[in-house]
Amino acid sequence: MAADSNNNLHRMKLNAQTTFLTLVGIAGAIVLATVFFITGYTVGQKAGYDSAKARLAGYLPQSTSSATTMDGTVKEVRDGVLVITTGSVSANPLDDNGPSEREVTVNASTKLSENSPKTSKQIKADEVAYHEAINKDQAATPPTPYALTSITLPDLKVGDRVRVSASDNIYYSSSFIATEVQRLK
Repeated sequence: MAADSNNNLHRMKLNAQTTFLTLVGIAGAIVLATVFFITGYTVGQKAGYDSAKARLAGYLPQSTSSATTMDGTVKEVRDGVLVITTGSVSANPLDDNGPSEREVTVNASTKLSENSPKTSKQIKADEVAYHEAINKDQAATPPTPYALTSITLPDLKVGDRVRVSASDNIYYSSSFIATEVQRLK
């Protein structure tokens, strides 16, 4: 009886060890399969993207990788600095657009303004003046539906849409000095 009990205990230990090793093997197989799947997916996605970009090259706007002006939304305003989030800088949807968040330094030489909509009376007066200048063969700028008015940095608030300009290429810059900041309405 004691031998049977020891024999059963030995079989139970062997079964437990076998079960444990089987579970470890299954877990290892699942981990390996996941790693291989993610690696294959990533490599395949990159290859597909590169192939699509090459095939569409003639149909999409040319990549410039150059910009001195971009639009964004004010995320933060602090001492002489605007933090803005930008969307697509390029007209080509397959281009790398650089950083989505940019730190814009505003100094004493930065021109700050906003587009204020003109009244219909102002627009009509501008149109009349424009046509008079054209009729007199004078150089004239066509009227616009907005007027630029000066503002200060504290006038800019989180959520405002802005257009920032710089003298250098800011396409890939995460921080730069602005020559002009225009609040868009």
